[in-house]
Order: sequence, then C-alpha cells, then structure tokens
Amino acid sequence: MLGRHVFAGLALLGCVAGEAQAQTRVAVVRLDAGPPPAGLAALLEAASAEGVALRTLDETEIAVLAGTAPPPFAQRLAVAAELVRQAAELHAELEHQPALERLAQARLILVTEVPAAEARQALRDVRFLEGSALLALGRAGDAARAFRASRRLDPQWSADPGVVPPQVIVAWEASGRRPPADVGRVAIRSEPAGAQVFIDGVPAGTTPVVVESVEAGTVALALEREGHRRIVVPVEVGAGRVEDVSFTLDPLAAGERLREARLALDGQRPDPSVLRRIRDVLEVDRLIAVSAGQVFLVDERPAGEATEVSLDAAAAAVQRWLAPPPPAVAQVARPTPGRRPTAATSSPFYGRWWFWTAAGTAVAGGVALALALTMDPGREIELHITER
Repeated sequence: MLGRHVFAGLALLGCVAGEAQAQTRVAVVRLDAGPPPAGLAALLEAASAEGVALRTLDETEIAVLAGTAPPPFAQRLAVAAELVRQAAELHAELEHQPALERLAQARLILVTEVPAAEARQALRDVRFLEGSALLALGRAGDAARAFRASRRLDPQWSADPGVVPPQVIVAWEASGRRPPADVGRVAIRSEPAGAQVFIDGVPAGTTPVVVESVEAGTVALALEREGHRRIVVPVEVGAGRVEDVSFTLDPLAAGERLREARLALDGQRPDPSVLRRIRDVLEVDRLIAVSAGQVFLVDERPAGEATEVSLDAAAAAVQRWLAPPPPAVAQVARPTPGRRPTAATSSPFYGRWWFWTAAGTAVAGGVALALALTMDPGREIELHITER
C-alpha cells in the first residue's frame, strides 16, 4: 500500500519534471514540388537538434503542402466546364431547351460545390449563355434576369459584338440600364460571425449583414469562413419583404484546414499569416517552410513575422534559431568604497534558497500524506523503548 502511494508521488514529480523539459515541436515543410533542392538535407539535419521534436508529415500532407494534390473541387469544376461546352454547341444548333438543362446542371455544381472565388468567372459565362438561350425562346423577362446576374458577377465584362448576335447584344446592354422592378432584403447572421456572404456567387458582405435590393425570386445563398465548412442554401426572396436567416458553421477537420491554408498561398512570397495557419494546423511550436530556394522561419508568436533566409545559409540560421537561450549567470556587483558588496539578483529561480526549501517541504508533505493514507486508523501503535 505504502509502495503504491510512494510510486504515485514519484510519477507525479516525474510528470512535472517532464513538462518543465518539454521539447520544442518543429515541422519542416516544402511549399513547392520537384526534386529535393541542394541544402535541404543539411537543413533537416540542423532541425534535428537536441531538445527538438521533429514532426513527421504523412504522404497526404506532403502532397497538399507541395501543391501537387489537386483541390477537391477541381474535378467538379472540370465537369461544369464540360457541361457549358455542350450547352454552347446545342445553343448554336438551335437546341435551346437542352442547352438550358445543361446550363442548369453546371450552375448547380458551381454554386454548391466550388468556392465562390473559383467559380465566379464560370458562373458569369453560364448566366450569359442562359440569357442568350432564354431570349431565343422568347422569354425576354427571364433573359433580362440572367443577363443582370451575369453583370453582377463581373461588372467590367462586356459581350463581344464580333461573336455574339446583335439581338443578344441589345438585350444585354438594356439589362444594364433597367434595374429589377421587384426586390427584397435578406438579413443574414452566422455563428461564429465574420463569414463572407455570396448571393448567386456575388459577394454581399460579411455576417451579420442585411443585403439590400436583392432581385425577387429564388437565390443561392452561400457562406464561407476560414476554418469552417461552406454553407449553400436556396432562399426565396419576396418583393418588398425581408428574409431573416441564420446559420451555425461547423469547423473543418485538420486535413481540410491544411488544404484551405495551402490554397491561400498566391505562389509568390508566402504570407506570414498563411504560414502561421499551417503551423497551427500541424500543431507545432515552430515552422520551417521551404519555397523557391528560400526558407521561412515562423516561431511561436501568434502574430509574428516570418524570418526569410536563403536555402544555402538556412542550416546555420536554423541552428542559431533553435538553440536554447544561454542560462542566466549571476553577477557580483563591484564593491563601492564604504559599502558592503551585494550580489545581483539575476540568478534563475532554481538557484534560490526559497525554491529548494519549498520543494523539500512539498516532497516531505507528499511522503507524510502517503504514510497517513496507508495507516490503519483502528490499529494501535506500539513503541518499544530499550534502555541502555
């Protein structure tokens, strides 16, 4: 019984000591593809210093960070592009209704399965082609709505008169001069707040927000927020009415957050905020990122900048960066005439008398408690005194 309690106390002291000597967790990642560059082996050796726990990446993480793993929506974007190509051919052959059916399929994929920034240009083309097909079927009102949606997606774009029939150009230009007659409002909230709002692929602010002058009818409402799953729902907007909607956003899994962070890189100098996101997803203290012959060192600070060094000089820089700080040395002040010399107070806490006094008291108390717990309260204690 006594042994159990003593071992429990020793285990507790061992856990405390282990936490005090915890290793620094470090990850080395490549943000580009291709054969390993010269200097990478020396960098990895420098990162495997004493007191460092080097995180091992799996094959999926390596592919995602190197940019060789296609994003999950890439295939769906290709499917939508093929449907638009087929629709354009059918429209040219005067098969307008089959063309509209394929365009509706493409629009559904783009709105629900592709992030708004990636789908915006394709949606613009879909909506314009829908307007052209609807106009050919004599549905001028629906065509004007599709043309206005295309304009909202890309206000700077204009139809090419050398390719598009004149009657379509006239209707396209007229849609820009006539605002929709029936509009409503949509009030949107989310938990957590700060989600980007898109209505039919068009940016409409961040939550909480009230979107004014939304054309009446069914719209696709999408919410996107970093680190959370995308939400897309249809919303029926009534003329002169306010639609009030609220959503709860679910967090992404670690693998999805890593892919999201990698997609945020623009291919140039990595942004420190994106590097910090990668560090946090990998759950390490420090990150060493290699990209295009440069190395970026990101430490534990929540909003710190990344230190940039060349790959040739990275090994020495990483050794200095990961080296533990030198221990504080107590300095003795120079004696002043007429005064007794005094010692400086820069020694570490474990060099003070009160630290060891407190530690000794804690250990003694733990042993006494273990003895008390093992003692049978109903048993008398006999003292044997031997006289000499």
